[in-house]
Amino acid sequence: MRKIILGFLKKAVFFLFVLSLSAIFVELSLRLYNPFKFRVKGGEIILPANERYIINNTAIDKLDKEIIHTRNSLGFRGPEPPENFDDFLSIIVVGGSSAECSYISDTKTWPYLLGQNLQQSCDNIWLNNAGLDGHATFGHIILLRNYLVKLRPKIILFLVGANDRAKADLSIYDKMPLANSYNSLSDYLEKKSELVSLLSNFKRRLNAVRSGIVHEHLDLSKAESLEIPQEKIKQEVLRHKLEYVEGYRQRLEELISICRQNDIEPIFITQPSLAGKAVDPVSGVNLATLKMWGNRNGELLWSVLCLYNSTTIDVCESLGVFVIDLAAKLPKSSLYFYDRLHYTNSGCREVAQLVYEGLKEYLDIKYPEFVRK
Repeated sequence: MRKIILGFLKKAVFFLFVLSLSAIFVELSLRLYNPFKFRVKGGEIILPANERYIINNTAIDKLDKEIIHTRNSLGFRGPEPPENFDDFLSIIVVGGSSAECSYISDTKTWPYLLGQNLQQSCDNIWLNNAGLDGHATFGHIILLRNYLVKLRPKIILFLVGANDRAKADLSIYDKMPLANSYNSLSDYLEKKSELVSLLSNFKRRLNAVRSGIVHEHLDLSKAESLEIPQEKIKQEVLRHKLEYVEGYRQRLEELISICRQNDIEPIFITQPSLAGKAVDPVSGVNLATLKMWGNRNGELLWSVLCLYNSTTIDVCESLGVFVIDLAAKLPKSSLYFYDRLHYTNSGCREVAQLVYEGLKEYLDIKYPEFVRK
């Protein structure tokens, strides 16, 4: 028996030794060259400055075949900041993938088109798109603290809601404004280790896939129908309300507080979706019973998202913040969406126009010196 135990211990020690050497080798290799360009490391955002991507699209027929995605010196999409920055009506769009428009070419994204619309009625407009695919209000707070308060634009447009659904696992990062602050051993390892950071980002990606927060081609010609009892939908909405919405509310309030402390005007935009109680005018598909992913349908998805959108509106109204209810204004049509959340080129044009119409009314009152008479 003793020999068996000793033999087992020797094998275990050898296994741990090999595993440690492998981990050290992978860590050193990733430090020399890391092909995985994630945008979060240890709670800090890494912006992809001065980069240009050419995406050859063969999967989603509603998008361009060749997609040009460019990042300026700030790591955002849009023109470089002007030298006389304070003389401009500076606007930055913050949000997740619905703001970034990852698979829309530079000059067809809704933030770019919004900037073009504003130039027709305003002078000295500078607008940049700081949307980051997958980011929720946790990431927006980090981006605001670490980058945007230094730049100090006059206005930040926050398109929020979708990525905060059932989101609670990154709350620790909400209180990490300093790169050298560590809240736990895992936090320290993620900041210092390329391997741990890589594994953490893969875990976040897996969680996003499980939550349905990914890009896909939603082919309505092959749509499946899924009926869900109203009681089950109500239970799911209640679960989100009890477990996640209060945290979301607090993060919205923090975003507003940080902006106001730094003389930045926050404006919020609610999150639209193809899902909901409607019939798609293009395909005739019932979007309420449309199977989205897993055991969810359009009505369930929209009911949950409405909870977050209503929270956004409530917070803004209570704190005197201007809000554009895009979710209520954008028609539910597959002409405008290539999946349940992301816009086509036509969708970007419509979103830009709707946001412009809401924003112009606000600018006429708040920043009349920039509005062309």
